[in-house]
Amino acid sequence: MSLPTKNKHLWSRLGFGISPLNFPLLRDADLATNIAMISKSGSLNPLAAPTSPDGDLNPDRIMAMSQTEKADFFKSEEDRLDDLRDRWLEQMTNRVEDALAERMTLFWHTHLACICRESSVAASYLNTIRRHALGNFGELVLAMAREPAIIRFLNNQQNRKSHPNENFARELLELFTLGEGHYTEADVRNAARAFTGWSSGFDNQFEFRARQHDFGEKTFLGSSGSFDGDDIIRKVLEKPQCARFVAQQVYRHFVHEDPNEKHVRELGDVFYDSKYNIRTMMTHLMHTEWFYHADNVGNRIKSPVELIVQTTQLFGSTFRSHGDRTFLQRSLGQLLFNPPNVAGWPGGRHWINNATLMIRLNLPNYIIKRERMDHTVLRSLKSEGLSKPVQQLDVRVNLESILSYFRHLEYQDLEKNLVGALLLQEKAPTVASGREYKSKDYLERLLLRITSLPEFQLG
Repeated sequence: MSLPTKNKHLWSRLGFGISPLNFPLLRDADLATNIAMISKSGSLNPLAAPTSPDGDLNPDRIMAMSQTEKADFFKSEEDRLDDLRDRWLEQMTNRVEDALAERMTLFWHTHLACICRESSVAASYLNTIRRHALGNFGELVLAMAREPAIIRFLNNQQNRKSHPNENFARELLELFTLGEGHYTEADVRNAARAFTGWSSGFDNQFEFRARQHDFGEKTFLGSSGSFDGDDIIRKVLEKPQCARFVAQQVYRHFVHEDPNEKHVRELGDVFYDSKYNIRTMMTHLMHTEWFYHADNVGNRIKSPVELIVQTTQLFGSTFRSHGDRTFLQRSLGQLLFNPPNVAGWPGGRHWINNATLMIRLNLPNYIIKRERMDHTVLRSLKSEGLSKPVQQLDVRVNLESILSYFRHLEYQDLEKNLVGALLLQEKAPTVASGREYKSKDYLERLLLRITSLPEFQLG
C-alpha cells in the first residue's frame, strides 16, 4: 500500500500532507486526478473577527484606563488573537477540499509578513489574504496596501507630505514585488511620496487623508506623473521582474530552497502572461515534470504550522484547551501573526535547533500518549513572554481513522506499507523488532515510531 510518490509529493507541498481526509484519493487515483482535485480549491470563507466585551477601544479610551485595566485589556486581546489562530488552524485542518487555498494563504502570510497586535486588525488582514489567495496578485498587493495591519506595521500612518516615511515603499519594492537591486533609492523616495496620506482610522478601516497626500509630480521606474499609490503598484506590475521575483519566492517555498533559474523564468513567464493569476501559476507548477523530480522530493523541512496541521489530521486530534496550539506554535518557532520581522520566517534549516528538534520528534508522544512536555529545551521561550508553559496537551485522538486502512495486512507487511504511506523517502530505518509483530497495539506503535522519525519532518 505504498502510495505513489508523486501523489504524496503533490499533497505534501500544495496541501498539508497525507491524512485520513485525502488518503483514498492518494492511494487509488492517478496523478492527474489528484491534481484536478487539489486545483478545485475555491475562495475561502472569511473568519469573523473576535469580539471584545468592551467593544472597539480607541487610543483615547485605552489612555484613560488604569494600569490594571490596561493589563487586563491587552491580556484579553492576546486571548482573542489565540482564538483567531485556533480557528485559522481549524480551517487548514478540516477543509481538505480547500487545501491549496489554505496553503497559499499561509504562504502569503509569510511573503506579505505582518506582526498583528490587535485581533480585529489581524482578522481583516487574514481575510484579505484569504479572499485573494488564488486570485490576482495585483489585487492582493493593492488590498494589502490598504490594510490597517500593514499600514501600522510599516509605519505608513506616519507617512505625510511634510515628512515622508519610506518604510512601506521600501518593503513593497524589496520584499513584496521586485526584489533588491531592481529599483533605485530615488524610486523608494518617490513611491513613499505616492503613498502619503494612506492611513487608517480608529474604526480599523483604510482612510485616505488628502491633506497629508503629496499630489506633486514624481518620477518612478523611469516614468513621471502625479502618481498615487495605485499608480505605483500598477507601474511595478508592468515589470516582468515582479512576476519573476514572486515566482522565485514560490519556487523556494514549494519546490526547492536553491532556485533553478530556468524553471523560475518559466514560472515567472506564465505568471506574467496570465496577468498575475495566482491559480494559473500554481496549476502550471503542478503539471511540470521538474516539480516531481527526485531532487525536489522529500528535501524540505516542514514548517511548524504544516507539522501541527498534518499531525492533527493524521491522528484525528481534537484540541480541547484554548492555548495548546498557540503554545506549540511558540515552542516550534512559528506563531501566526507574529513573524520575526517584515521578511517573515526564513524557513528551511532555520526551523531546526536543539530545542525545536526535540519538540518535533516528541510531538507524536505529546499528542498520542499525552506525555508531559519536556520544558528543559524551552528555556529560550521565556524571552518571548511564555510565562506558563503547557505541561500536558489536552487533546483527544482517533487513530482508527488512518489505521483502518492497514489492519487487513499481514504483520510482516505492516511496517513497509505504513512507511510507504507516510514518508516520502524510499528508505527508512527499521522501527520495530520481529517479536513485536504479535502485540495487539503493534500498528499503533508503528504509527508512533514512524511519525517520530527525523524523516517525517521532511516533506
